[in-house]
Amino acid sequence: MTDYPSNVSMPEHVDVRSRISVVIAGHLRESVGGRDEHAAAGSLAIKPGHVAHRNLFGPGGARLLSIEVPDGLADDRGADSLGCWRWSHGGRLAVVAIRSYLALRNAVDDAIAKEDAVLELISALSEPGDHARERHRPAWLQHVYERMHDAPSKDMD
Repeated sequence: MTDYPSNVSMPEHVDVRSRISVVIAGHLRESVGGRDEHAAAGSLAIKPGHVAHRNLFGPGGARLLSIEVPDGLADDRGADSLGCWRWSHGGRLAVVAIRSYLALRNAVDDAIAKEDAVLELISALSEPGDHARERHRPAWLQHVYERMHDAPSKDMD
């Protein structure tokens, strides 16, 4: 879990490993090439390790759950889904991401539970469906995001 301060701009950089990032609270803009994505609570990003990107965090900052996908972990489950940079906003992936976030937060010392949560998320990424159209978040889901943000959290590794 990482908290980013208000209005911080990160210059173009490349992550070492593929990463799944879930916006838990706040807002950000991520740029790759000439394309920008605006993200808020419930947005989920797929970032392959080779993609150069820039970030600008909103006026209230942002809290992100960032999951580095270890080499080989996704080989049998959703490897194709991790091959290109993209964002999903709301929809089924947001629900699975929230469930994974809660499982990771509650499984502080349980490595198997942590791996299961990550694998569930990777599997959901590889399911058929047009995740790009998952942009409109229902009101009940927004309420869940707000409750998660207000809930006390445990530090995770």
